[in-house]
Amino acid sequence: MKIVKVHPLAKGIFKESLSYFTSKPVAIGSIVVVEVRKKKVVALVVSVEDARAAKLEVRSASYTMKKVDELKGEKFYLPEFVGAAEETAAYFAITTGNVLQTLTPKSILTEHDTFHFAIPDRDTKHTNLAPEKFLLQGSDKERFANYKSIIREEFAKQSSVLLCMPTVEDAKLVMDSIERGIGEYTFILHHKLKKAELLSSWEHAVTKDHPVLIITTGSFLSIPRPDINTIIVDKENSNAYRTFARPYFDIRTFAELFARRAGMRIIFGDVFLRPETLFRRESGEFTDWSPLKFRSLSSAEQKIVDTKPARDETKKKHFSALSNELLSLVKKGKAENEHTFIFVARRGLSGVTVCNDCGDIVKCSNCNTPMVLHKGTSGNVFLCHKCGEVQNAETTCRTCNSWRLVDLGIGIEKVEAELAKHLPDIKVFRIDSDSTTTPKAASNVIKNFLSAPGSVLLGTEMALHYLGNEIDNVAVASVDSLFSLPDFRIEEKIFHLLISLRAKATKHFLIQTRNTDNTIFEHALRGNILDFYRDEIAMRKALGYPPFKILIKVSHFGAGTLATREIGKLEKTLAPFEPITFTGFAPKRGGKRAENLLIKLDPDAWVDDHLLEILRGLPPSFVVNVDPEDLL
Repeated sequence: MKIVKVHPLAKGIFKESLSYFTSKPVAIGSIVVVEVRKKKVVALVVSVEDARAAKLEVRSASYTMKKVDELKGEKFYLPEFVGAAEETAAYFAITTGNVLQTLTPKSILTEHDTFHFAIPDRDTKHTNLAPEKFLLQGSDKERFANYKSIIREEFAKQSSVLLCMPTVEDAKLVMDSIERGIGEYTFILHHKLKKAELLSSWEHAVTKDHPVLIITTGSFLSIPRPDINTIIVDKENSNAYRTFARPYFDIRTFAELFARRAGMRIIFGDVFLRPETLFRRESGEFTDWSPLKFRSLSSAEQKIVDTKPARDETKKKHFSALSNELLSLVKKGKAENEHTFIFVARRGLSGVTVCNDCGDIVKCSNCNTPMVLHKGTSGNVFLCHKCGEVQNAETTCRTCNSWRLVDLGIGIEKVEAELAKHLPDIKVFRIDSDSTTTPKAASNVIKNFLSAPGSVLLGTEMALHYLGNEIDNVAVASVDSLFSLPDFRIEEKIFHLLISLRAKATKHFLIQTRNTDNTIFEHALRGNILDFYRDEIAMRKALGYPPFKILIKVSHFGAGTLATREIGKLEKTLAPFEPITFTGFAPKRGGKRAENLLIKLDPDAWVDDHLLEILRGLPPSFVVNVDPEDLL
């Protein structure tokens, strides 16, 4: 009889490991099926001990030990992969099983025993004696050219390459750019593949005799190809590398830890790398693959249009979403059969609606989030983008009962309506989550737009994941509303967005803004990455933000005053770490109140074993987020 400890590979299990018994021979690294809370879950065996040697532990256990239900197969993960998952789990105060489960497709785990191959250990010839970390900052064209050279180099050394992208759409675009000439050795893996196609691609990618290029998203990093010598993490600045639900962790961090443990080379690339990454470069942690481009070059004619004067005219009842300059650009594009892409930061008709009497913002009665004005089938409505609540647009101010509600900002529906009004003959396409609800629909819109010279494409940030082509004219109709988001990284995200849009323009790049005094626009128009980075890193240092501090946010959602009481208790427990408590930006979620606790640590003070034990021991009603995307 054997006692085995396992990491459960399932969501909603907050124990690092669980113990079971079995009479069957089982090895460390095997995949088994066990019962947890009357449900069958897949688990990874991490230790095996003879029951007689563990007799005292079994007798003193506070629970009845259950039997392993099924052995799904021996060795599945590379040992270095499991080690990186354990290190990642400690850093983000989650469980190893949660990390492994997130980075492994469910269908692969459940069908593991049907594969007809064994996972060999990594060959030392595919291991760098000193794992190297590189940075590559430049345009898409420049980066992809470098990636092609890297792939050829690795193939010549009989090594494979893993290219990680933040989203499925990004993976498809880079596949189209890179696979030419190596199509039979290139595999793309993502969660939108059909199960049979995924299983087949996975098996062929692992068993191919020739070195391979695997293009994938973070959830497929577990592919056990032992000859991978280089991991490329492209679009490194994308927040899509952060998980948006439990378990909260950063896939970029895992990739770096995995590469170090496995002796792989890792390369981070983007048009503008994260300030945290560039700061680490200054301290010598990274090497430039080629001299970093701190000035993004562009052949497009560039212009900032100050829209503030026209909108501040007191006699004007309505402001226009489109300046004369932008309308002229669209007209010129149509006359010369050029394509024009207009970026709009928000869905809906406008970004925010305020009361002209008391200044209060129209907010959702359910979750207290600012509501967005949309065009409905029987008139305009307010829609909450957080919880989906709908309100009639003919409502009054909740604070003072005034009818004088004014919509501010620009939404994509407003831009679409004004184009139809001023330029009814121009063909307009649109991509946002309201009008294109599936990837196929968005891809079709791009295809139709590119095949219609003189047309206009309207899009939110969603459109950039599908728009791989350069465009004649690119305009930013609205971006100012993003500055109000409660996110200390928001200026970095806006700058990255503007630089990415600018890089797509070949003839004209135009920005509309009421905030021309903000140097971010001048930096973006000039492609001045270095000065923006210096400004941003100075602000981070002054305020104690990453990379100068590690932030740990703990949230609790509870009815009535429950959240306040629970966070108060935790504040006392964590008093040596000088926590700060505050109410969330959207103080209600599903009728429950949100309270937060924030700890700031010096980077070398984390991981703290005592603090980690407390955080991991919190009940599920607490949400722990290390290095959170936002604080409120």
